[in-house]
Amino acid sequence: MMDIDKIKQKILDLAIRGKLVPQDPNDEPASVLVEKIKAEKEKMVKEGKIKPSKDESYIYKDSDNCYYENQLKTIPDNWMLCRFGSIVSIKRGASPRPIKSHLTNSEDGVNWIKIGDALPGDIYINSTAQKIKKESIDKSVFLKKGALILSNSMSFGRPYILNIDGCIHDGWLAIEIYDNSINKEFLQYILQGYMWYFKSKASGSGVDNLNIDKVKDMPFALPPIKEQKRILNKLRKIDEFLKKIDVAYDEIQNYAEAIKHKILNLYFGENSSYKSYYPNYHIKDLCQLGKGKSEQKGVYPYLEAKVIRGIKQPKYIKSGCFIEKGTKVILVDGENSGEVMIAPFDGYLGSTFRILTTKNNISSEYLMSIIKKR
Repeated sequence: MMDIDKIKQKILDLAIRGKLVPQDPNDEPASVLVEKIKAEKEKMVKEGKIKPSKDESYIYKDSDNCYYENQLKTIPDNWMLCRFGSIVSIKRGASPRPIKSHLTNSEDGVNWIKIGDALPGDIYINSTAQKIKKESIDKSVFLKKGALILSNSMSFGRPYILNIDGCIHDGWLAIEIYDNSINKEFLQYILQGYMWYFKSKASGSGVDNLNIDKVKDMPFALPPIKEQKRILNKLRKIDEFLKKIDVAYDEIQNYAEAIKHKILNLYFGENSSYKSYYPNYHIKDLCQLGKGKSEQKGVYPYLEAKVIRGIKQPKYIKSGCFIEKGTKVILVDGENSGEVMIAPFDGYLGSTFRILTTKNNISSEYLMSIIKKR
């Protein structure tokens, strides 16, 4: 199976280290950008718009006062390695409590932006499932359309640009750019290349979260503004190319499935001349369906059909029928009953599924291919 996400991460890894596009010696170096950011922040402090930063270290060093040595060990000479919180403003969202008393169905309600309103792979958040009352704005963080946000819980480390006004849940961090020093679309793309850092720093009981201070402390390789635009254009072109490859790959897979179906029909179809060569069995003789047992193994995603298909973010629960990544399951309720799927990660099984296991040394892959065609 082609893993487009892994390919994207490899490309983003090149981008954050300055190896995706060639450098132009005529570009204004990132050090000039940093000085502009510093001047803008000092001005905002004097105007009382922001508080002075406790740590104004622009060149990233770790706790041992050494330059960061990992994915960013070597970057181009005209880039700068900075603490992320020194070049952008980061603020955590806030959730009014208790949230039910702040929700409204009124048309003039304010969009309530939660993690579940963002889909993996998307750039923008275009709508919300819920709204809160106007008078609840002061108890949250209100952002205008165009704001950049980063998830800091559940599916942490995912950046999005708002296509709507709204208040953000405390599972989001709002990222504000100083003095147009960083291209917003570039930053939305490039932050996805820092997942290695986010994963190394996320922690929590049950559900991993990103502490705001850890995001502020992240080492960030800042390119010149003109190179930011070149990187962005390159990433957009690659993204479009990968989408075409993904579609072509799916078409090839569908074609292969169609050929497989014809072969299966040839040997096992109603009018097959080969049927007399094989013993007949009922499906119940070859496999069994199980509910599994209810367990409490901690906080895990709830595996509904849309979650397994990758078109919906999972909700997290504390107990249920726990299954491991790779478990074969079959839908037993709804219009797609009989559809066989494979769990993409560990989680608790949805109520419309049953666990599919085979008997008598029957190949599960073979049986799945038969069931899919029934």
